[in-house]
Amino acid sequence: GLFGIRALHAMWGATPWCAIGLMSMIPLFLKFFFGQTVNLRRQTVIGMSLLAVTGLDIIPTAASFVTMPLQIQGDMEWWNEQVSSWMDSVLWVPHHVSALIVCLLGFLLLWNARSACWRDRIIALLIAGAAFASACGLSVFVTFTFAVFMAAWLLLTIHEQKWLAAGLLSLSGILAVCFAVPLLKMLLAPSGAGSFATFGIRPFSVLQVLPIVSPLIYQVASLFALPLNYFFELGIFGVVALFRFRDSCRKVLPLSDAEKASWVMILVSLLIATFMQSSMHGNPNDLGWRAFLPFQFITLLWAIPLVESWLYGAAGEATCAPASGPLAIRRSWLVALLVLGLIGTLYQVVCLRTYTIGVEKGKILAPDWLEDDANLGRRQLAIRELYETINQKLPKDIIVQHNPVSRHWTEHLLYNERQRVAAVPGCGANFGGNLRDCVGIIRRVYSFYRIPNSIQDLNSACRALSIDV
Repeated sequence: GLFGIRALHAMWGATPWCAIGLMSMIPLFLKFFFGQTVNLRRQTVIGMSLLAVTGLDIIPTAASFVTMPLQIQGDMEWWNEQVSSWMDSVLWVPHHVSALIVCLLGFLLLWNARSACWRDRIIALLIAGAAFASACGLSVFVTFTFAVFMAAWLLLTIHEQKWLAAGLLSLSGILAVCFAVPLLKMLLAPSGAGSFATFGIRPFSVLQVLPIVSPLIYQVASLFALPLNYFFELGIFGVVALFRFRDSCRKVLPLSDAEKASWVMILVSLLIATFMQSSMHGNPNDLGWRAFLPFQFITLLWAIPLVESWLYGAAGEATCAPASGPLAIRRSWLVALLVLGLIGTLYQVVCLRTYTIGVEKGKILAPDWLEDDANLGRRQLAIRELYETINQKLPKDIIVQHNPVSRHWTEHLLYNERQRVAAVPGCGANFGGNLRDCVGIIRRVYSFYRIPNSIQDLNSACRALSIDV
């Protein structure tokens, strides 16, 4: 790699930069989107601190621990169709968060280009177009959600006859498509992965304990359970959005351009995450999970003045009301929601760092991609040391093949820096390619590990598949 930096190390090193980029978006949006200049430093610190606050997942997690103590999940988000905490998203899927960052940056540039000179507008257009194209390569789910928001905001600007803003949005979209043509051609190629998304109401895991057989009835039940579902998943940020919506309906909150754009982003994010699901075979509902990121970012910014009022307001007041608007909430409720959200994140971080130890000890339920093994740690270390030897001593152009249906495939993907014929069950066809072409190869490779073979047979099969090790 460049300067001796390996791809794996670059991926690990990018994770803290993703967190830094996310934190940087907070003061940028406060100042250049909402026009906040008073106490900006203080509000930035509060916003960064709120990244450590999640929803009320700790409540059902604690209930599950009481009722099923040996069924502890390795990640707190797994109890339900997740709305991931910021900590979880940055650690698990930093590419999705990075896509959100570049989308927000591109939009912010276009937002401020309206009042800039033509030279700065052209520069902003080029950077914004490149940002949106880069986001597509980072996460199609976040980019799709943001593209729908941009289209909706474009229609609103045309309706309001704001032609400069509409022109900037249109040109940036055209540039983004032009920059992303090679990637889009690959993504739109025929594959056996199924369609990109399908309609479906966001499920609620609690309903699984009910004797519901009909899919239609389950969808209806999920629809009626949405308020409770989102109460647990969103916590303080859902309450903030609800109160903000109430004040907007009562017209006691000024409906500025920034406020309208925020609501369009909120509604698009919420509708996609609620009524659309990923439909790629063998893939989780990444669209429903990652479409919530714009919603989470805006509601975090909305929560800042509320928390600021609690921290720096009059001590004797029973409610918290920010100076910038009429939003108010009882201090006791605010503190409870914040504390539960913070406890949830702390619990989640501890579990993420220790759950493999719990799996090895039989105290934590193993996910389907992790071996339920009493020697899990030793096996993982052995796999890592094996690949360190291979990566150091064998040529870079060889093909190193592991057992593709082993539950240790995650470790193989992390540590193997050489090509392989089949990496995971299904060959990753849910991201493109034809599953039928994969089945025969998987069977042949799997037979190496399950069926006794002579040295001659193995050599012949490896030559046929170009496998070296």
